[in-house]
Amino acid sequence: MQTLFFFILFLTSICFGAASFADSIDRDGDGKGDPTGITITNDSSLRWDSLLSGNSFSDSETESQFGENGDHIAVGNWTNSGESEFGVVSAADDGDVLWTVRTTASGDQQISFGTEIDTLISGADFDGNGAGDAAFVRNIDKASKLVLTVKFNPFAGGGTEVTRKFARSSFHFFYADIGGDGRDEFCFFTPRKKDGKYSGLFRLMCVEVVNGTTVRSAPFGKVVGRPLPISRGSGRSDLLLFSTNKGKKLLLRDVTGDALLEVSTEAGTLLVGDFAGGSADEFGVATDGTLTVYSSENGLTFTLNSPGDIAIDLININDFVNKNRERFTTRSAKGKPVGSVGKVKKGAGGGSGGSIGCDVNRNPFDGSEGFLWKPESDSSGLLAVLLPAGSTPSSVSVEKGGTVFEQLTLTGFTNPNRPTYRSSSKEGGEFPDGSDLVGTYAGVRHCWNIADTAQRVD
Repeated sequence: MQTLFFFILFLTSICFGAASFADSIDRDGDGKGDPTGITITNDSSLRWDSLLSGNSFSDSETESQFGENGDHIAVGNWTNSGESEFGVVSAADDGDVLWTVRTTASGDQQISFGTEIDTLISGADFDGNGAGDAAFVRNIDKASKLVLTVKFNPFAGGGTEVTRKFARSSFHFFYADIGGDGRDEFCFFTPRKKDGKYSGLFRLMCVEVVNGTTVRSAPFGKVVGRPLPISRGSGRSDLLLFSTNKGKKLLLRDVTGDALLEVSTEAGTLLVGDFAGGSADEFGVATDGTLTVYSSENGLTFTLNSPGDIAIDLININDFVNKNRERFTTRSAKGKPVGSVGKVKKGAGGGSGGSIGCDVNRNPFDGSEGFLWKPESDSSGLLAVLLPAGSTPSSVSVEKGGTVFEQLTLTGFTNPNRPTYRSSSKEGGEFPDGSDLVGTYAGVRHCWNIADTAQRVD
């Protein structure tokens, strides 16, 4: 199966060998990962550089002037050629998005699929025929219930679409070959209840896209963001890699939720793939031109060069709505590439010192019954905010430098009567450091500045 995933849509968060899950780019078709990076040139086009594994990474390959600054990446085995093919997704003027793939045999091909408000997934092989499928996810309500639409084999003579609706609240979705049959499943986490109340624990759900069959529904435990799937050489994705502490700690767990390995590292771009040419995948962190590769079996490391300014991977899950903040976009407020794996790189929201137009600056450290910023709530694992009791604002949002990242939803009153607002899709740490929580009371904007959005503030 040739799978590409989400985790670096740089310009989401997810290539695979024929028998195992491998999320690295394979440009020479030898089954090993070829470290690849993108450089934004002076004319804002993208240059793609790869180190080829076939001769101990001593040979290289360059693809120039394909895509432009601000595009999303969509790499995959789109035509079942056995080699990874570069692709980009760009926003059209009418709100639709255009997928352009530079195929091995036929040059550039383009389709229109999805819109700017959708979360885009590139390169998964949901039907298991070896060619990449395009997909997007759309939230249908504020309870995080999702609709998945897949276009099968769009660059390999296909184009059939299927839509799957998920009635349960779904968080941190990804895709992986959990069943080991060569077909990727669509997976997500749903909150678990105990005695009728949310327990802070989750259940892992994985669904076969072609026929809608659930292939896994099992307790998992706590969840810290969207994982990267890894294979131990078993022919299926049997490990999940999580990143926490702003990308400085990596947690490797099996699909039952049991912790297997913990690694402390520098924050950077997280990659997964078979870089060593063995049976099991490795994972790596790219920082400042170096890719540090960790064994998924014992954590032992070796290093490779990481070409280009922005290391990229085949795992890609992204959206244009948050393109100035997401780990997967090439454009930041200052025109510099941004991106990280594990935790989103902060500071791309623009401005300094919080939001524009704060009428009242409030102290976020006001005691146990006052303000609370909880980056990962017990019920959903997403941001929850409690405001001081007494009155309820007409709106609450997370902002910085004039950019509104999200309007939060009032979900009730807790501990005991504080208005409680929640994000529908994001952890606190996914917002830029220095953001303001803005509550509007009778037309007056009250701001609580959050210096470190990944940390609890109360």
